[in-house]
Amino acid sequence: KDVPTLDDNEFEQITTLLSAADQELPEYREAFNIPDGDVTVDELLRPVFDVYEKMTGVRTSNTSEIMHHRMSLYGPPCSSCGKLLRTPQAAKCLMCGKAKE
Repeated sequence: KDVPTLDDNEFEQITTLLSAADQELPEYREAFNIPDGDVTVDELLRPVFDVYEKMTGVRTSNTSEIMHHRMSLYGPPCSSCGKLLRTPQAAKCLMCGKAKE
């Protein structure tokens, strides 16, 4: 599955929103008298998913997809297929097998 990759600035915006959601959870539960475990993930993380969609044009409800697709974790695009190399130190592309130039 192709998942958009965030640059470091975009990634920082997302992590700030995730942190805010985590900090707001106790206040949210108290304000609406909601027991632990009764707040849906979609409610709490809606701002994260909305901003991600504005950045990438792709809607997701999976924070793991967002958090694991940070451009600085990967290498440059492959000169043959254009996919990002798995790591900055990668010797070849895992998608097409071409050696890094």
